[in-house]
Amino acid sequence: MQQISNPSGMAGRDNTSRFVMIRDLEPNQKNINLHAIVLEVAKPTQTKDGHEVRTVKIADKTGSINLSVWNDYGAVLREGDILRLNGCFTHIWKNSLQVKIGNKGQIIKQGDFMMVFSENPDMSILSTEVMKELQEQQAKKQPNP
Repeated sequence: MQQISNPSGMAGRDNTSRFVMIRDLEPNQKNINLHAIVLEVAKPTQTKDGHEVRTVKIADKTGSINLSVWNDYGAVLREGDILRLNGCFTHIWKNSLQVKIGNKGQIIKQGDFMMVFSENPDMSILSTEVMKELQEQQAKKQPNP
């Protein structure tokens, strides 16, 4: 089992008591744990600050989602890696639900190629109903002129 420590070098807490299924992910969840296989690692893009960001498609037996990984994380992930992701959170980026690793989170490589998974449903693609609900929530937060 290989542990990939977070960029700050902190190992984080071992939050393995409960894994969330990908099909159960919703916007703005915090401190979630996932067990998933890497399906695809996109080429890195550079931020204005010089950081590398990669989108990694991950899946479990209930569906798939995009994982956003920064800097060293993305450089070591490969298709087929089995990962335990601890201390994650979900957010919306460009109308897509994504998972990110929190500051004290962990990515632990547990093996490769031996995991049952399903690419569908793709939880990164938000339904019209969810998008409408999120827009209504945003409208309520904005002050009236």
